[in-house]
Amino acid sequence: MGSRRAPAAIVAACLLSACLLAIAACGSTKAATFRPEGKIATAAPPAAQESEPGLQKFPWPASLQVVFDTPLPADQAQAAIMVADENYQLAFYYSLSTGGKDRSYTRYANAIPQIGGESMAQFTQQDIAHYAAEHVSRSGTIRFFDTKIVQDKGSGAEVQYCVDQSQFDSVNTQNGSTTPLKNPYYLEQDSLVRESDGSWLVTYTYGYYPPNQQAEVCLS
Repeated sequence: MGSRRAPAAIVAACLLSACLLAIAACGSTKAATFRPEGKIATAAPPAAQESEPGLQKFPWPASLQVVFDTPLPADQAQAAIMVADENYQLAFYYSLSTGGKDRSYTRYANAIPQIGGESMAQFTQQDIAHYAAEHVSRSGTIRFFDTKIVQDKGSGAEVQYCVDQSQFDSVNTQNGSTTPLKNPYYLEQDSLVRESDGSWLVTYTYGYYPPNQQAEVCLS
């Protein structure tokens, strides 16, 4: 399994180094005047977010914003896939902001171990726990854009999107210092599985970072 958000220590120790959750391997620079457009996940969501039914609302700290710029597909089945994936992103970053105290991600991450490894729910828990142990969190704005359902097989699906971390920093929770991340943009692809009740859960995430050629679609 992979992680675009995992700290460097996890990346070095695991096959997760190429995966999407490895945020420490991702990039970012700061710009205090940045004003994102799109669906913004905040404590008091703006009207734009209300057009996306089912998107989880969290009491975000003022220092953190998660933005989704891609409208939902007209097809309701594909819209449900995108919302499920976005809810996983929201739950991950909110849990990170609480030092792992909130575990809402268990609603959106599959709990069944994958072949030769742990489940997505287990991986997410361990990933966030590592951040907390290293006294690391995130601040600023992370933006997801150009989201596509690249494969919909009925019981399984693949969601691909670009991530903009140019306004996203690593934060030392002990002294409050911030450090820009290394790569401002990357490409992520998530796998989801459809449950018997019709809901979708994330089972796997994989990230492509520059100079990987597949990441170039997110750099233009």
